[in-house]
Amino acid sequence: GLAPDIVPSTFEENLSINDFEDIHEYPVSTSTYKAVEVYERLVKDDPDNAPDLVIAADTVVLTHAQPSTSDVSYSVLPSTNQELLEKPNSKEDNLRMLLDLNGGVCEVVTGVTVVYPVLTAPGYQI
Repeated sequence: GLAPDIVPSTFEENLSINDFEDIHEYPVSTSTYKAVEVYERLVKDDPDNAPDLVIAADTVVLTHAQPSTSDVSYSVLPSTNQELLEKPNSKEDNLRMLLDLNGGVCEVVTGVTVVYPVLTAPGYQI
């Protein structure tokens, strides 16, 4: 079996949601920054023992999920403001999020990134 090492990323998750045309790209970008940060740090700490693979993920919750299996264009749907929910910063924030979601529909989006070594610069592939 596999015996993976779990290495938390030190990437400060502070990307601006406003930089993304599609809100679904936000967790993909965050997971990419996390994976690259871990990979580069591990290579810097021990160049002769680079990781074979780094897998990172980031998950967000979007309130008011939009229909994804409908033939109806988003442009004809009533405008709904989707709030992006990330890790709560306190117990109170956690409770607020749960109460906001209670009885509603939400969308959970996870971005997953795999980084592995290659022989060309910068030394890894995403």
